[in-house]
Amino acid sequence: MGALKDKVAIVTGASRGVGRSIAETFVREGAKVVICGRKQETLDQVAREIGPAVKPIACHVGRLD
Repeated sequence: MGALKDKVAIVTGASRGVGRSIAETFVREGAKVVICGRKQETLDQVAREIGPAVKPIACHVGRLD
């Protein structure tokens, strides 16, 4: 535990499945995590469930805008 202390991670597709599990693991290891996905409300819920070290930002990595 703490292997990622003082690190920041960006996890795309973090609202469910493997992405969410990765975000949870990074937080457990001490990182601050930015989670990205398409729906802000879903990301907000995930961030509340994981904890205060998570910042949710909605984006679509396949679109320039």
